[in-house]
Amino acid sequence: MNIERCKIKRPSNKTRQSRAPRSNLLGHYKIILPCRITENNLWPTPPSNPKPTSSPHLSKELAAAEPNIAAKTIYCGPINAFYDFKLGTLEYRSLRFETETLDEADHQGVAVVNYTEREVPYTRIIEHKHFEFGTQDRTVITREYPADWKPGDEPYYPINDARNEALYKRYEELAAQEGDIIFAGRLGGYKYYDMDKAIAAAFELVRNELGVEPTEA
Repeated sequence: MNIERCKIKRPSNKTRQSRAPRSNLLGHYKIILPCRITENNLWPTPPSNPKPTSSPHLSKELAAAEPNIAAKTIYCGPINAFYDFKLGTLEYRSLRFETETLDEADHQGVAVVNYTEREVPYTRIIEHKHFEFGTQDRTVITREYPADWKPGDEPYYPINDARNEALYKRYEELAAQEGDIIFAGRLGGYKYYDMDKAIAAAFELVRNELGVEPTEA
C-alpha cells in the first residue's frame, strides 16, 4: 500500500522540501501535498501515465551556432543562467541521493513512499524494481534528501518566496524582449510543476506558439 505520511503535529520552522522559512513561501507553494491512502502507486490518478523519454534542453550556444535550426528555441534551463546571472542569482532547492542494495526481495512493496514528518531526514524512498515489476532476490533502494543549493549544483526546484519572485520578474522582463526564444519548464519559468501540470503547460505552450491543438501520440 502506498501511504503518503502527512503528520502535521509539531511542524518545523522550515518546510522540509524548500528548506526555507515556512512564512516566506507564497501560498501556491504551500498547498501542493495532499494526503491519501491507496493501492494506486500513481499520483494524481490519470487516464494514462506516460513516461517522458527526453527533455528539450536547447542551449543559447546551440541557438547561436545554428540560427536556422528553427524559427523559435525553447529554453528549459535556468533563466538567470541564460543571462549570465547579471541581475542576480535565483535560489533553488537541490537534492542528494543515497543508494543501497539490500539482501531482501521486497523492501516497501511499491516504487515510492514519501515521508513528511520532521524526525525523518529523507523525503522519500524509491525502490527501483517496482517500476518494472522486478522479481529479483535482492532490491535496490534510493533515499532522497533535501539539500541546500549553491551555484554549480543541480537546481531541482525553485524557492518561490518574495525575494526570488521579484528577481524572477526582472528576468521575465528581459525574456519578453527575446522574441524567438521561449522560456519554459520549472527552471525556465521559475515555477514548481507537478508532472500533470508540466504536461498541461507544455500543451498550452504549443497552442499559444504554434496555433495547433496537441494530440496524444
